[in-house]
Amino acid sequence: MSEAFEQIGTAIKEFFANAGLKILSLIAVVIFGIALIKIIKLILKKILLRSPIDNSLISFTLSIVNFLMYFLLIMIVAHMMGIPTTSFIALLSAFGLAASLALQDSLGNLANGIIIISSKPFKVGDFVDVDGISGTIKSIRMLHTKIETTDNKVISVPNSKVISSAIINYNANPLRRLDIDVAVAYGSDIESVKSTLMDIVTEHPYSLSTPEPLVRLKTLGESALVFTVRIWCKSENYWDLYYDVNETCYNVLNEKGITIPYNQLDVHIKDIGGSVLGRLEKTSEDAAPETRFSDNSEPNGDIRSEEEDK
Repeated sequence: MSEAFEQIGTAIKEFFANAGLKILSLIAVVIFGIALIKIIKLILKKILLRSPIDNSLISFTLSIVNFLMYFLLIMIVAHMMGIPTTSFIALLSAFGLAASLALQDSLGNLANGIIIISSKPFKVGDFVDVDGISGTIKSIRMLHTKIETTDNKVISVPNSKVISSAIINYNANPLRRLDIDVAVAYGSDIESVKSTLMDIVTEHPYSLSTPEPLVRLKTLGESALVFTVRIWCKSENYWDLYYDVNETCYNVLNEKGITIPYNQLDVHIKDIGGSVLGRLEKTSEDAAPETRFSDNSEPNGDIRSEEEDK
């Protein structure tokens, strides 16, 4: 390592000692090289934009090409200055090794970012669920992916976590199916409920006729008949349809007198043999007053109590 530094230092001293036209030619090469790099980038960008390649991949490709061209320009300048390129490359490799060890997590995210861009499990603008985070993809960077949640928070998820997690893309297909369960009270007319729910579905402008909607009795619940409603819609209309159908179901079922049950507890007391039997005796060692409930009962089932003093 020290020998490489010495060789570079000696070459720089000799260069400035024999300056003159070399400096002018060096400046000309640098200016020409920078201009050439910009022209190549501009041409390459136009070509890539006309191709079906994703914008994120275009940006990454341009960054890599930009780095390689500037690295080549530095190597040409170093060669003109008389700096041994082998020593320069060895020095650069040593720094690269040290940087790779220190930034191995970042390099892992970088590699995963390339995988995300090339495999395209989602694109910018898709609504996804990644590692338990739901939101819209705002950008796909080399080290992390930015997700904007429904409450307007922006979360940066490392690309390594994105790759290792199950990804649910809600916009991968143009159509989505909305599933809603509607509970009505036992004793309701099944055909009438199905007809009412189907009318609600078919009259909504976001409901699609193909594939056909479905309304069927799903299950006999503990306290209700549960109907399932399945509606197909465009992905962008999913939530509007979800809220509209829920509100309409409640209003229409109430208007038609169809009861929507809720959890409640009914207590029934049976009158066995025309009387309610019970006795409670309380005694104490100091002969305290005693309270008794007699066996006699009124016809309506009320229990009479009397207090006796010993």
